Amino acid sequence: MRRFTGIEWGILILAGLFIVVGADMVIFPTEMNVFHQVYRRMHFAITHISKNGSQIYGILAILFGLGLVWMVFTGRQK
Repeated sequence: MRRFTGIEWGILILAGLFIVVGADMVIFPTEMNVFHQVYRRMHFAITHISKNGSQIYGILAILFGLGLVWMVFTGRQK
């Protein structure tokens, strides 16, 4: 069994954070306002996210976290 590098440990911690926050968004959805940059413009916009949208973002966060975990375990040659 190989040892993880410091960067891999950091990625695993970040992935765990994505999974925990995503699970919280799925289990306890809340309406929220999200600030984001408008595509190809230099100003920001506010978007309202519904409870269903919050759950969708939570599922995407969980999938992203699981993808990071998969990348750490299968990314480097042993």
